[in-house]
Amino acid sequence: MNPGEVWLDDSCKPLLVLDRAKPDRLIGIEMIDFAWLEPGRGSGPWTVPVERTTNNGLDEDMHVNCAFLMSGEPKAFGVLIGNVDPGVLARIAATTEEMKSLAELNERVNRFRARDVRKYDYDVALSFAGANRSWASAMAERLTSQGLRVFYDEYEKANLWGKDLIQHLDEVYRFRARCCIVFISKDYASSVWGSHELKSALARALVANEDYLLPVRLDDTDLPGLQPSVSYLTLKSSEDVHQVADLLIEKLGRQNLVSYAEFSAKWVQNILQINDLWDVDCLAFCLDPRFVMDEDGFERRIGISYGINLTSPRTGAFAPTEQKGANVFGLHLMGILNRTKLCMLDQWLDSLPARTTGRIEDAVKDAYEALAQFDDEQYLLLLSDSILHKFGKESLRISSRYLLDEFDISTEMG
Repeated sequence: MNPGEVWLDDSCKPLLVLDRAKPDRLIGIEMIDFAWLEPGRGSGPWTVPVERTTNNGLDEDMHVNCAFLMSGEPKAFGVLIGNVDPGVLARIAATTEEMKSLAELNERVNRFRARDVRKYDYDVALSFAGANRSWASAMAERLTSQGLRVFYDEYEKANLWGKDLIQHLDEVYRFRARCCIVFISKDYASSVWGSHELKSALARALVANEDYLLPVRLDDTDLPGLQPSVSYLTLKSSEDVHQVADLLIEKLGRQNLVSYAEFSAKWVQNILQINDLWDVDCLAFCLDPRFVMDEDGFERRIGISYGINLTSPRTGAFAPTEQKGANVFGLHLMGILNRTKLCMLDQWLDSLPARTTGRIEDAVKDAYEALAQFDDEQYLLLLSDSILHKFGKESLRISSRYLLDEFDISTEMG
């Protein structure tokens, strides 16, 4: 048996010889690594077509699903029926190498959290003086009521107990929040802890690509290190607290949700299932945290996939917008049941341009940035369909669960 040969197994299913392996003593011939040939041309980035020719003896066009080669069991039965072109083997080899590079990421996961993407622990951290606690408390209450994760010391008593606060607070204000609200006042300027938190926040703001430090003034005090040209808001009443909270929610909706990407075994497994079960050609898949709850109990959200550009060949009224380049973002209508099951409600809403990157980590960050460009009104339009589902802005909520490996892939709405 040689690479490129097509054999029939004992069930008359065609198998393709990929490579030689160790001899099998039971049947007295060299054991061969076989790949199942499946009917049709298949779809997805992991499938390689094997077209029917007069030489290979196949009755129809077949394809190899390389996603299953990683765990395939070699077999050797039946009779030789033909050979495939050497180019098929070369394409399969290239595809399986890409699969192996993803699988190797699993070995690194123990060095990181069990996340595909490192998300921030808090949407916002509050930095204030003890004398201004009433303002901070009102802001924390308003923000948490809107679904945001807030670092506010009163909410962290158990977590802070026994910790080295200098080290822990530096980590929070430099790395673990998407943004920081600083309550500027005379009391804050003279606060020892306020000074420590501000230094950490300024260090983060210095390297951040987004607006991290968001000042609100309680009086006209100037803070060392904070440029007077920085735009700020003013708090004078409870109505101002609500306004600042609403502006923060609007601002966060346009910012990236992740600090960097890392992939877990669950993430890789979900990507493979998405390609196989939903017929979505993608190397990465991300979810927006914004959602509305429909009458069927689904959290309706927009999902975005990154993959090979297949927009050009598609035609018809429901074809996605044609994009140029090798890669593309696809927009999909998703539903989440019971906070754990991820379902596909509409396979393809539209497409967006995507740059070609050699790192899937960068593609994930680009995907979240693309989602963040949709304001709430545009986002609600994407969530609606015909006359069945129409949603107002008041129905939009934010979830803290938006990483792919936080969900199980479901076919309930397939």
